[in-house]
Amino acid sequence: MNGSTTSSREAGLSANQPGDTSPSDLPNQPVPLPYRLDADLMIGRPVGFGGASWRSGRLEDQVALGSRGTSSVALVRGGGSVLVAGGLLFFVATLLHPSQETPVTILETEVRLVGSHAVYIVSYVLVLLGLPALYVADSQRMVPLGLTGFLVTFAGTTLLAISSMFGFIAPVLAAEAPATLDAIALYLPVVVFNGFAAVGFMTGFLILGIAVARSKLFPRWSGIFMAVGAPAYLVGFGIAQLASPALWFVSVLGSLLLGSGLAWCGYRMWAKSGALTGRQVFGRLRAD
Repeated sequence: MNGSTTSSREAGLSANQPGDTSPSDLPNQPVPLPYRLDADLMIGRPVGFGGASWRSGRLEDQVALGSRGTSSVALVRGGGSVLVAGGLLFFVATLLHPSQETPVTILETEVRLVGSHAVYIVSYVLVLLGLPALYVADSQRMVPLGLTGFLVTFAGTTLLAISSMFGFIAPVLAAEAPATLDAIALYLPVVVFNGFAAVGFMTGFLILGIAVARSKLFPRWSGIFMAVGAPAYLVGFGIAQLASPALWFVSVLGSLLLGSGLAWCGYRMWAKSGALTGRQVFGRLRAD
């Protein structure tokens, strides 16, 4: 009995000599760092996001982190693409928009007005889709300033996109009930809503732009363009509507700065993550 047991154990040991390790045994053994990196980059089966440590976990945990990294790369690359499109369309929409919105100018420039508001809404949607990727790309360096800027920017841009819907009904009101335009603009709930939208948009991009400029991941000037462009755009827009259309160029310049900052960040995210996989994208971005 004892002899047969000893023989079985010896046979088991001989079957598990170094180099003969079966794949089923790998998850139960610590894996050296180079092999963990290979597993992280080469294996991509879908698994959940665990709280495993990158440096001390087992192979099955490295696979989980590898899948997470690959998903992050897709988010950063896709988000970069839509940020480029959203930033460019934002500037185009401002160029199309009339310098004033009075009953007369609304009717005279109806096609431009409606078209610009349509482009504005598309650009806002694209920016909203790209903002999470912008934050994820360097979230560790941007916390807590970047997180605050991201949340406030997201809320302000959403409210501004909703308010842009007014451009579709403005021509009807200008033709049928011109006095209603001023009444709606002075209606307290509308004033409060537009106020929250403006403050959120300007403050959010100001904070987010500062975080981007300080992150050392994106070009510093891209963050400065965002921080300066958003306030300049809305301040110029308001002055042109309420005071003099001659100052509309301030809004156009602000939209150019903001759109350029977003597109610059988006292009960097798209270009630098295209040829990389897993967690490599973040190391390469920081190295550059």
